[in-house]
Amino acid sequence: MDKNIEDLFRYVSIYKPLSVGVEVSGQQGGFIQWLKKEMISKNTFFNLASDNNGNKEGIRPNTNKLVRFNVVLPLFKMKKIWFPTELRESTELREAMDELRNASGSGFKSKHDDFIDTVSMLGVLSPYKPTREEEYVYDEYNARWKVDEEEENTGSSYIF
Repeated sequence: MDKNIEDLFRYVSIYKPLSVGVEVSGQQGGFIQWLKKEMISKNTFFNLASDNNGNKEGIRPNTNKLVRFNVVLPLFKMKKIWFPTELRESTELREAMDELRNASGSGFKSKHDDFIDTVSMLGVLSPYKPTREEEYVYDEYNARWKVDEEEENTGSSYIF
């Protein structure tokens, strides 16, 4: 789990998500306190999503895996979920594709279902519409895309 936590904090610092969904069924409830301690020690903070958990942090699924997956299945059918082509041969993406290929109306036939569990969480996260379009420029020094800071901030996303 240490590797997963390290990856989570690495991804949060890169992608800056609006919230992070953490399932809190059974023994997984302890992850919330662990993450909060790690946020303080790493000085990296993020919102923890909440769903069906009495407004407390964490996602508590109330249906079985197949029902949760069927909620997000239309996103795949409408081609709203994309996968990075440059990772086509990576172990992680190959495992994800195997799980998707082995999903059927009667259940999951793949050896693992971690990706299915992860993508099924999309159905309980709240989508947000961006306030405005951002212009991105490639920062060669840091080797990543960033918001073009030269663009003038008109304050159009604030209410006065």
